[in-house]
Amino acid sequence: MCGIYGSTILYNESEVTSKLKRTSFRGPDKLDFKYVNDKVVFGHNRLAIVDLDKRSNQPFTYKNIHIVFNGEIFNFKTLREDLIKLGFEFHTTSDTEVVCAAYLAYKEDCVGHFNGMFAFVIYDTETNTFFGARDRLGQKPFYYYHNGKDFEFASQISSIQLYNSNLTISEKSIGNYLAWGNIPDPNSIFNEIKKLKAGYTFKFSLNTGDFSTNQYWDIDYLGNNKYKGSYNQAVNELDDLLTDATSIRMFADVPVGVFLSGGIDSSLIAALAAKSSSNK
Repeated sequence: MCGIYGSTILYNESEVTSKLKRTSFRGPDKLDFKYVNDKVVFGHNRLAIVDLDKRSNQPFTYKNIHIVFNGEIFNFKTLREDLIKLGFEFHTTSDTEVVCAAYLAYKEDCVGHFNGMFAFVIYDTETNTFFGARDRLGQKPFYYYHNGKDFEFASQISSIQLYNSNLTISEKSIGNYLAWGNIPDPNSIFNEIKKLKAGYTFKFSLNTGDFSTNQYWDIDYLGNNKYKGSYNQAVNELDDLLTDATSIRMFADVPVGVFLSGGIDSSLIAALAAKSSSNK
């Protein structure tokens, strides 16, 4: 699962540790943080799944960029080979390093190359900017606080809340929660803390304090791209998609299991996982 944290508000080491301990359940394998310079602190709670070696611990540095990353890039092996052809070198077998190289190769368009679930922030020391993204359907959480000058982000709202006395409860969010059982993006329970929308990237300039977001993906709600094949073709394509979606999620350097609810969907996933695995 992992948890990410970062801030331009330079809390002391004890305070940063306390903030990360609030999300230790997200990543019990390693709690770490570092002051990148006198402007930025990055922190991470690691749940090790790919490349268990400490070389892949985060915060992670690759050339002139620093990253904290939560999630998994399922097509990272293929993407890694493409980047090697472009001249990039790798010193780990992790997908984190691939995200870094992809950013250097494709800049903000890197998210279009990722097949996965993710929330990450990259600090580019050459441009003195943050670039971050949330996956297409918002599977990974991302909260942030921006007051026009300072910027703080985390996987859990409680990390930002700690030691921040400038937060006020949103009455609108309370109403949404009571009506719908959740608080729709980009709002949170606090007026001053927002959620990055699913399928969005953001940029934050440490020089000017400017913050902007950009939508890179959305569901085709209007049905403009209607399927034109036959029923049998649709069945076969759906089978291929589900088989691929299951198999690419099974790569891990730790044991893989399936949660079974007894419904059709989890039973289907278990069957496809068994089909694509030599270990039944």
